Amino acid sequence: MTYTFHRGETLSLALDVVTGAAASVTSITAALKPLAAGRTVVDASAPATALSVAVNGTTGWTLTLSAAACAALTPGSYVADARLVAASGVVITDPVAIRIVEAVTS
Repeated sequence: MTYTFHRGETLSLALDVVTGAAASVTSITAALKPLAAGRTVVDASAPATALSVAVNGTTGWTLTLSAAACAALTPGSYVADARLVAASGVVITDPVAIRIVEAVTS
């Protein structure tokens, strides 16, 4: 599944707790990177764009990129993931495919 957002709109993704408890997570970071045309994995040296992380009750988190930061992205394909740290160890989420497209209206 690919999530499509218009360039210049707020990008918002839900990250739900599947196992364990959100309260056991001591830190979380999230980012997205561009995916070059014809590639299926991101280039490790590609610049990452950080996503803001906000707690969403006890069910998980909301990952957000502001409209202004989204407007600075080049239209195309991106991949996002999150890194969660808990007492039991580090978990990196499965990657999420994102597509940024130009809006017809401004």
